Amino acid sequence: MLKGSWKNLVLGISIIFLTILLSSPSFAEVNLFIDKNTVRVYDPELKNWSILNDFKPTGWRTGNYLALVWNKNHAYIYDVRIHQWHPLLDCNPVNGVVRNTLAIVWNPNRAYAYDVNLRQWVPKDTIDTITAANATDSFATIVTVASVYLYDAFLKQWVGLDDIDPTGWAMNENFLLVWNSENAYVYDLSLHQWAVAEGIKPQSGMVEPQQVVVYTVDKIFFYDRNTHRWRATYR
Repeated sequence: MLKGSWKNLVLGISIIFLTILLSSPSFAEVNLFIDKNTVRVYDPELKNWSILNDFKPTGWRTGNYLALVWNKNHAYIYDVRIHQWHPLLDCNPVNGVVRNTLAIVWNPNRAYAYDVNLRQWVPKDTIDTITAANATDSFATIVTVASVYLYDAFLKQWVGLDDIDPTGWAMNENFLLVWNSENAYVYDLSLHQWAVAEGIKPQSGMVEPQQVVVYTVDKIFFYDRNTHRWRATYR
């Protein structure tokens, strides 16, 4: 009798768990549909389409929670978690990137980071033309011929390096690595500050989950996420 009761209890718990699992919202990549002058985003919680009328996009990006569309004048982003469109008017975007908690659009001399937690666009002006941009869930980056800037989602502000003339850069969720002919610069997302290796004359570099690696003619420099220090070995 006890054995049968135990089986019934396990079966009941399994049914409850399965019911909760099936009723919980499950997000894959946002379903975006574009038709002439109409943009539709399917909202899985509302089980309905959110419609943006009278808008003909020239570019778009989708992620697990965000849908970004833009044309030569404006940009709009939809967040399925709060079921809202957030416009960015008169921004003249040329491209954009979407992640789960951040997005970025930019024109030649201004970038806008969309911060999900703030529910707003945060602008950054540049003197030189923006040549590249990217984003993770922790930060968004823009690169010009002379400078590098990043929007730190924890600090909720743009920080950067002016007049360094970058020759290369790489990034992941934990680091932004930038180098020029003389120095290597790492922005450590666990400290929210820069660590500089001066005068090493970098040739190339890469980012790994727990460290940054920079190559010079005769040495390999490592920046460690745990010690927050640079060290070097001979090649």
